[in-house]
Amino acid sequence: MKKEKKVVLMLLTAVNVFTAKAQDKDSSKLLQEVIVSASRIEEDPSATTRSVTVIGSDEIAKMAYRNVGELLTAQEGIYVVGANQNPGMIQTVFMRGTNSNQTIILIDGVRITDPSSVNNAVDLSELSLANVERIEIVRGSHSTLYGSSAIGGVINIITKKGKQQGLSGSVLAEGGLFAPEGKSLNAQVFLNYRDTSSGFYANASAYRMNSTGIDATLDTVTTAGVFKNRDRDGFVKTDISARIGIDKKKFSAWTSLRLHDQQSDIDRGAFNDDENYTLDFKRKAISAGIDYKFNEKMRLSYLGGLSMMERYAVNDSSVIDALGNTDQTYSDSRNTGGLMSHDLQFTYLSDKIRFIAGASFYQETMNQESYYINTAWMYESKSNLDSLNLHINTISAFSQLRLNGSLINEKAKNFDLTMGGRYISNSSFGTAFTGEINPSLKIGEKDLLYLSYSTGFNAPSLYQLYAPDDFYGYGITLGNTGLNAEISRSFEAGLKHRISNTSLMTVSWFSNRTENMIDYVNLWNKNSSIDSLGWMDGVGATYVNVGTLYSNGVEISLRSELSEKVYVIANASLVQGKIVLLSKGIDTAQTKGHHVQLYSSGAFITGETEQLGLSRRPTTARITLGWKPVKGLDLSTTLRMAGARSDLYYDYSIYPSGGLSTLLVKDYTLLDINASWKHNSGIGATLRIENIFDTQYAEINGFRTRGRGVYFGVRYVF
Repeated sequence: MKKEKKVVLMLLTAVNVFTAKAQDKDSSKLLQEVIVSASRIEEDPSATTRSVTVIGSDEIAKMAYRNVGELLTAQEGIYVVGANQNPGMIQTVFMRGTNSNQTIILIDGVRITDPSSVNNAVDLSELSLANVERIEIVRGSHSTLYGSSAIGGVINIITKKGKQQGLSGSVLAEGGLFAPEGKSLNAQVFLNYRDTSSGFYANASAYRMNSTGIDATLDTVTTAGVFKNRDRDGFVKTDISARIGIDKKKFSAWTSLRLHDQQSDIDRGAFNDDENYTLDFKRKAISAGIDYKFNEKMRLSYLGGLSMMERYAVNDSSVIDALGNTDQTYSDSRNTGGLMSHDLQFTYLSDKIRFIAGASFYQETMNQESYYINTAWMYESKSNLDSLNLHINTISAFSQLRLNGSLINEKAKNFDLTMGGRYISNSSFGTAFTGEINPSLKIGEKDLLYLSYSTGFNAPSLYQLYAPDDFYGYGITLGNTGLNAEISRSFEAGLKHRISNTSLMTVSWFSNRTENMIDYVNLWNKNSSIDSLGWMDGVGATYVNVGTLYSNGVEISLRSELSEKVYVIANASLVQGKIVLLSKGIDTAQTKGHHVQLYSSGAFITGETEQLGLSRRPTTARITLGWKPVKGLDLSTTLRMAGARSDLYYDYSIYPSGGLSTLLVKDYTLLDINASWKHNSGIGATLRIENIFDTQYAEINGFRTRGRGVYFGVRYVF
């Protein structure tokens, strides 16, 4: 931890030096003009009383990011596991030390989740950057405005509407090579038509990515004579979207369609190369929005969406020795999910009062079909959950009120107070209430100081509630209908300092406490002591509320133009935390009194146990120095660092109490070089050299990260 703090202090010193050189200019190229996700209405990001980041289309194109996960992991307070791994790997987001299913993902303000997955978290590898206008990030608990899962924060991906009269569009082609033997090609097309007189517009986009030569897992087996059948895998991804809408002075409406198809021929798990494992994921999504302005102060808005997804995995027989023998097994599983949401919102906005009120309906459904056969043992099994009609409905109402101090006294006009609450009725865990209070103070023309206290919740997933698996026949199902929702309490204090019109520095401190944390546990025979447990003592596995997760940290960011040709973008995040496991909170009706072992660390939950450190959530820092030698040319170099952190480790030599444990994943530092060029004719190009020194590092145990990579792209905008 001392080393990580030293790195952050070094970055802060560098930031201070660069800041001192910033000039006050009228241009605002690095500071985004508007954000809507923080309060569900348009605001200046520098005036928003929470920690926010807006990433515009120019920055996305210039930095040549290949997917949403890569872009997000470059921001403070966020670490995306999988972003630095090979194409097709699952990408999970950890924001402010919270779990991967505690951050909301939106597209055009409409929530997307994945009920077909175990914990309902979205795999960010699903989300390409095709047709993306900007991405808004709001850190911290926002359950008052957004409901379940908004404990770590909110990420809103906003697609293009096309503002140019007539027909316009863009074409992009990119290719890359990355160590050890990976290749990637992708292309995208965007077309838009707009009639400014009527306000009508329509657009469509298509994206295709094809990667080959992938070896996703890390070969750590050094024992002589062990058979290895390593192969090179592939990944194919296709996204198609279309949108039509109308923008008028008082009225706007739109509807969109998204089709996603992702085919992965990759390795099944850490350390385990499997030549016959494939995973296909499909999503079909329809969304719509309507906005009507009664006058300059009042408006009524609706957002809704419907999406269906399917996750189909096949694991055919694999070769297990040099003679070509196989394990003689075949299995497949088809997980399907559905998501429907409706949000209605009324807004009143004046110089002194901002009032937002609304109601929402949210439904998730899922089904699972599985098949397994072992021809050597002549064993076959099938399962289908269709008859259970698995679903969860959530109905809620919310309101938020922001008052300016001038209502009391004109001298208090620089003070604002925001308060809000949401009432939730969930068909699984019953009712709940979340709230927030958020005072802020403008200090002069350049500084904004804010505080925030908010509560939040995260509902258990359908899989965690209803998965019927009974692994050993002891009557203990994997799903647990007695699960309680995770409840959070979050504090935040922040300062935004506008150094100049083109320079903004932010500093924020946060602290989260999440009770009733849900986790997967192994169960062992209660009639045997923990020290004497062996292979025959396993009695099952399930999900239970295991205790309380604590996380806290500091985030710092700077975006500044030092001159017309030189700029700096820097951020650092110091995060730490612990988990307190409480046996008194364990659902003994579900576990039947057996020994409970936490899968994520191997710890047995006996009494109160405290575990320091958060797995897969490192301290991070990044600094980009850019130079624009001539008009249209942008050259930059980026240093990115991640601190050491713990991760799951399976030790085969100690079973079962030491079988599951944690192992330290080493820190890493990477250097990238980026060049982008844009001509007045609409032709542009990007060149990115990633991990220049071919540093060998890991995000998590057992999976390979990309080595040195060279990526080149050509774009034409018309």
